[in-house]
Amino acid sequence: MKITILDCPPGEEEEIILKCRSGDENIIKLIRALKVDSEMLTVFSDEKFFQVSPRDILYFESVDDKVFAYLKNDVYEIKSKLYELEEKLSGTDFFRASKAALVNMSHIDHIMPEFNSRLLVTMQNGDRLLVTRQYAPELKRMLGLKS
Repeated sequence: MKITILDCPPGEEEEIILKCRSGDENIIKLIRALKVDSEMLTVFSDEKFFQVSPRDILYFESVDDKVFAYLKNDVYEIKSKLYELEEKLSGTDFFRASKAALVNMSHIDHIMPEFNSRLLVTMQNGDRLLVTRQYAPELKRMLGLKS
């Protein structure tokens, strides 16, 4: 595969052109990741709104009909439902860990097996999340492990 990078003149929009024989799964995943990464999510805290990149979010958690975005040092509420975020972020490093959590694989520090086919994920900020038995096979698949 040949990769060419050209400097973009000031004021001109950045552009990515892919030349390929067919859109295989890896290319489609790359395109989706580029699109999602360029989109910002609106979150809020104390009546202030912020724009954050999905790549900076460690995980999302649903608590009492509210969804929270956990970053390295901050927690923000987000107006989207967890299933909407899961759909929007499909094909990226986010995976469903439980009915109440979406986790960004790129921010996992380590994973430990738990009783009853569950997994305990420790995030880079020290937070621990349980990957339930129902969702553990997807994480194992993403890691290249057999379930």
